[in-house]
Amino acid sequence: MRRTLIAWVVAVASIAGLLTLAPLPDAAAPVVADGPEHGPGSLPVVGVTVADAPVAFRLSGPSRYETAAAVALDSFESAGTVVLVSGANYPDALAAGPLDVPVLAVPPTGSVPQAVTDAIATLNPGRVLVLGGPAAISDGVARDAAAGRTVTRVAGASRFETAAAVVGVAVSSGVPNDVLYIASGDTFAGALAAGTTGRAVLLLPSSGPAPAAVLDAIDRLRPGYIQYVGGRISSDAMRDIDNRFGIPSGHRTAGNDIVLAAALAAEAWSPGVAAVTLATSAGYADALAATSVEDGPLLLVDSCGPVDDLVLDVVADLEPDAIRVLGGAAAICESVVDEVVSAAPAASASGPADTEEYVLGGQKWTSLPISIGFVNGTPDLSGSREHELVLAAAREWASVSGVTVTQGSPGNADVLVQWTTAAEGFGGRGGVLARAHLGEVVGGQNYIWFDEADDWGEFGVPGTDLWTVAAHEFGHSLGIHHSDVRDAMMYAYYDGPQGLHGDDIAAVRALYGTGGPTPGPDPDPGPGPDPVPACSPQGIVLARGSAAPAGYWYDVSVCGQPGGSVTVTCRDSVDPQGFYSQTIGLNAAGRGGDQTLCYSADGPDHWVTGGGMESNHVTWGGGGGTPPPPPPPPPPPPGLTLSLTRGAPINGGYWYSLSVSHGPAGGSVTVTCHDSVDPQGFWTQTIGLNGSGSGGDSTLCWSADGPDHWVTGGGAESNHVAW
Repeated sequence: MRRTLIAWVVAVASIAGLLTLAPLPDAAAPVVADGPEHGPGSLPVVGVTVADAPVAFRLSGPSRYETAAAVALDSFESAGTVVLVSGANYPDALAAGPLDVPVLAVPPTGSVPQAVTDAIATLNPGRVLVLGGPAAISDGVARDAAAGRTVTRVAGASRFETAAAVVGVAVSSGVPNDVLYIASGDTFAGALAAGTTGRAVLLLPSSGPAPAAVLDAIDRLRPGYIQYVGGRISSDAMRDIDNRFGIPSGHRTAGNDIVLAAALAAEAWSPGVAAVTLATSAGYADALAATSVEDGPLLLVDSCGPVDDLVLDVVADLEPDAIRVLGGAAAICESVVDEVVSAAPAASASGPADTEEYVLGGQKWTSLPISIGFVNGTPDLSGSREHELVLAAAREWASVSGVTVTQGSPGNADVLVQWTTAAEGFGGRGGVLARAHLGEVVGGQNYIWFDEADDWGEFGVPGTDLWTVAAHEFGHSLGIHHSDVRDAMMYAYYDGPQGLHGDDIAAVRALYGTGGPTPGPDPDPGPGPDPVPACSPQGIVLARGSAAPAGYWYDVSVCGQPGGSVTVTCRDSVDPQGFYSQTIGLNAAGRGGDQTLCYSADGPDHWVTGGGMESNHVTWGGGGGTPPPPPPPPPPPPGLTLSLTRGAPINGGYWYSLSVSHGPAGGSVTVTCHDSVDPQGFWTQTIGLNGSGSGGDSTLCWSADGPDHWVTGGGAESNHVAW
């Protein structure tokens, strides 16, 4: 339920407005706020006179298999290689686009659809490349589809490893390495949209470190620039890549908004594309067919509209000759096709209809970058995490516009951030959450205030999502008032975690432009973003991390020499001389860290030293012996072994991350997920094994029940994991 309203409150010294998050009673109508009056939009609607519109045409079939075959034959007359992907799920198909060959979907088992057989006969390839293991596409389906042609299987133990293996094939085929796209592996939009650019695509999880296979693939490709696209991507994984390679990077991420994720990825294309491809956002099946497309970007739309503003803007900018629509009228309504066609510049003698509903206000910043300083923080989040989230929220605006943001000191920052209970309306949970000046305060000081009485958290952590509130408030700092678009970041109500909307992006670009060119199909991506400013001040910050095998982990953040490293030592009251040392690499800004550096059940005092610096001291625990570092896992017993660990968080629970070893070489094993609530099992899946009898799946199944979780299969039972 929407529980807070953002409203104009007062004018401050005649130079700026303040905005606030104020409470909204349950089931109440929107409150009309005091203050200056603004119209419903910043620009009038322009009438449309139809001229030479781009051609719109549909490619569809009675099922996803026929649709994918139709798209492949529309894009290719013949091919030396054809790729097969599973039509039952999307993970293995996410990295197929850069191979620049026809991609056909097949069922995991059973008979090959006639449309696929006919398409392969028409394309007449010499080789059939199968993405995924036998659990994704059985050997029988691959053999029948190939009809005597050479079959090559490319697979890994997870979607991340499979994508890395596909990049290996793409590298050997000469894929350009000017730009590497890295997308979220938890959703299909970003990776499939990036795949149409002809550049390599890798996947990262939404939490945790970068998989070793991904790091190895980057090492082989050696790209000149990395573009992150799609949904939520683990900040730890991105830091791993930054620390190891130091490659310039940009961000076009969009939280959980798959429509926006695809549109941001599509901005890589230059104007004058042959076609824009539309697929419904309601599922992955039609979008998967777009992996065969090579003449323009993929955009996602809601089946019967309305079409997102940023999608219309992208179509207008790219000036396509044609609109390729995947699926029938039940997938994408004719009214949506008409709206997209009307957005193309050729379709209007007086310009496309303007549908923005944002409102601009206050003073635009005349000098960039905008520096952000912190008066204090909040104990609700560990270490300096609250500062990182506020900066990340501000830089999200910068990633889609000409705005630039740096971190400054409290003494000279353009915008000061403070947690307090003294501001008007503050001091109670669920009331006013935050306040901010609207636009630049000329001759004065800009502030963003957060109510310390509220419970602050982040995505996956209980509490009010700080990133979302900070992004909203910084939008006001930039000079953006409220939007009438309900899903926009600048809409007048807070309703939990969300990302920037097309309307928000249109607003910030109206003020500050689009910034530099987005890397993409252009073979010269340019120098990349400006150098990252060095962190300041230098030092080590310690926070109590999550529960460890005994006691708690040391969660350490370091600011030091950019591009260098620092060797740190963990200490506590029982072992003040230190009980564990490790070297932490620092990125181009001098930042680095480790959330599981070491752990201790002793105490009460805990701190870290290194590089001539000493961290703050944190209290937990009591007396007793010092626990040794985590022991290595015991060697697997002979015979089939199932090893279960708790994977990434999802829907209030966690993924089952399973590793299989000592199985039949080149065979498979069918496994079942169990937990305390469903001890008989609630999910069964077949996992293909490699030539060493090993395999696995880091997203096998998930459970929010408990406390006991385990997997069985092939006469074996895994270890039990509690959550």
